[in-house]
Amino acid sequence: MIHFPSKAEYAPFYETYVSRVPKTDLLEQFEHSAKTFTELLARIPDDKWDYQYQPGKWTIKELILHINDTERVMAYRALWIARNCPIALPGFDQDEFVLYSNAANRTKASLITEFNAIRKSTNTL
Repeated sequence: MIHFPSKAEYAPFYETYVSRVPKTDLLEQFEHSAKTFTELLARIPDDKWDYQYQPGKWTIKELILHINDTERVMAYRALWIARNCPIALPGFDQDEFVLYSNAANRTKASLITEFNAIRKSTNTL
């Protein structure tokens, strides 16, 4: 049975994220959010994916890779917790990750395909 965590079960940092999750079946929400997110990405014009509103800020490609990386990291953490591993998990520095993401050489289609593959893996987990 999947239930929503109490505030005592997660760090205060995550409240912004947890509070935005609809109180519906988690697996249904995963599927719904993947569908709507994929539809949103498909509507972004190809010529906007490398856009930066200011030098040094992330492009749309880098943002999508960040979302993909974060889902992978959080799924790994969920596995770690589910298996009751006593070893502390390492941190996750998103700014370091984006430096080595090679986002500029990715296509819109490859990023969307990757997102859907990761989400399917998370659903399976």
